[in-house]
Amino acid sequence: MIRDRTLRDEVLGFFREVSAEAGRIALRSLRDRDDSFQVHQKTTESGTMDIVTSVDLEISRYLLREKERVFGNRVLLLSEESSNWFRYAPGERRPVMVVDELDGTGPYSLGSPDFAHLFALAEHDGRKHIVTVGLINRPTINTVYAATADTDPVREVYHSHGHTERIPLHVTSEPFLLGKTRMKLHASPRMAAEYRGHHPHVIAALEHLARRNTSDAQQSTSVASLGVMNVADGVTDVFGIGMGANWDYAAPSLILWKAGGRAYILKEDGQLDRATPWSLQLDNPAGYYPALFTNGVVDRKLFEELRKNGKLD
Repeated sequence: MIRDRTLRDEVLGFFREVSAEAGRIALRSLRDRDDSFQVHQKTTESGTMDIVTSVDLEISRYLLREKERVFGNRVLLLSEESSNWFRYAPGERRPVMVVDELDGTGPYSLGSPDFAHLFALAEHDGRKHIVTVGLINRPTINTVYAATADTDPVREVYHSHGHTERIPLHVTSEPFLLGKTRMKLHASPRMAAEYRGHHPHVIAALEHLARRNTSDAQQSTSVASLGVMNVADGVTDVFGIGMGANWDYAAPSLILWKAGGRAYILKEDGQLDRATPWSLQLDNPAGYYPALFTNGVVDRKLFEELRKNGKLD
């Protein structure tokens, strides 16, 4: 493992500051929405249509200014709204900040409070860029999730009287397939169109397992980072998502691993049943990949069931 705690501490402090301002920007628009709030369509790297709001873009501009002011060229920036300008040269070893300005843009555009701001740092370990800092801010509930390669994951709740409650994150260790499992699953409606082969069948199999083995099923969240944090916080056991990019996976993946969970992210021809920490896909920085996130306890039985039902090659 690479060791640069000084940089990580500096970046984590920076993330706390800019995520708080991003939250203020988003909350202000959520409370006082007027004609200045705009929603536009954009085309993703995979060719599908998505939306971007004026708030996404305002946060992106603010982040670019602050990153340049504080770090200059010491650190690169890859974010969802600035990915078109990201240029990666082979052999690049500078650290990379990976940011999703507004995770949950769709629900947010409709007035939902379920959204988050995602921040991560990836450092080069001699072979690839691996994530070493992760922070997720949920401003509507005054909650931050954070972890680094050197520190344990925590959920921080900021109370109105100024007190901060720090709660360690731990995945659940409940038995699986015994009628007690709580599974929260989300599959993007675009999954079948974007991913051929067995990928849609994996999600279908998970949904089948959830219906058959869940005694207290919960409504799925369409916000990827919040679904992964439910696993890291021991609320649910498995979260599946049909598509996600560097900025969707970097921070949640690190925090989940530090909490004892596992990430299964299907990169190109990789195996979905092989757990791996997220490393940046800089050769395709805006590419999308399907993934499963688990508590690390259910995995063996989960993949046995998928294979038994012919849903996993």
